[in-house]
Amino acid sequence: MANSKPHKLTPAQRAVLTNLELGRRWDLHLVGRSAYGGARSTLMSLQRRGYIKAGAITQEGRDALAAAQNDRTMHVRADKLGSSASANHQRGENEQGKVHDGDGPVGD
Repeated sequence: MANSKPHKLTPAQRAVLTNLELGRRWDLHLVGRSAYGGARSTLMSLQRRGYIKAGAITQEGRDALAAAQNDRTMHVRADKLGSSASANHQRGENEQGKVHDGDGPVGD
């Protein structure tokens, strides 16, 4: 049964859904016996939410994966913009790239 409430995927959930979306085995990313034990809980949570059924990704799962990838892309873009603005600030530049000497307004 699918849950209508939006859900933020965990990294483990993203890995399982990505494997299934690419036509790979769900457990391809796992290494070690303990990883398989934890992955069982991940599978159960994905099934409860309706993201996988009978070992295959559902449309709800594809939608959740796409939303997670879009969300992740937006965070990366924001981080890059933030670090760029921060670097400019540290060099004393404003948004237009003009250097500010600290004594009054930025000149042309």
